[in-house]
Amino acid sequence: MSRYSSILLFVFFLISLKGYSQVPTQQDCEGAAIVCQNTFTISTLPTNTLGNFHPEIGSGTCQDNGLNKVSYWMKVFIKSSGNLCFTITPLNASDDYNCSVF
Repeated sequence: MSRYSSILLFVFFLISLKGYSQVPTQQDCEGAAIVCQNTFTISTLPTNTLGNFHPEIGSGTCQDNGLNKVSYWMKVFIKSSGNLCFTITPLNASDDYNCSVF
């Protein structure tokens, strides 16, 4: 097989490969859960995971201080001007939640 044919065959081989990258989860900004109702409940949070892409906001932020053990991202689409209000109600009184608006 000539050198040209070998290179061409190698290029076709590379093109035929599917790119398998890490899939964003709800612990990642890109895989954020879309909130589209007035009440949004999360009954089970993932444990001890920061997702596949951490830190999303950047180094040196409150999300990257070593204390953040679990991330859960939510996406909200704002249709009109006004106030954005939300309440975080823990499932257990001893739970400690930190919240960032980004």
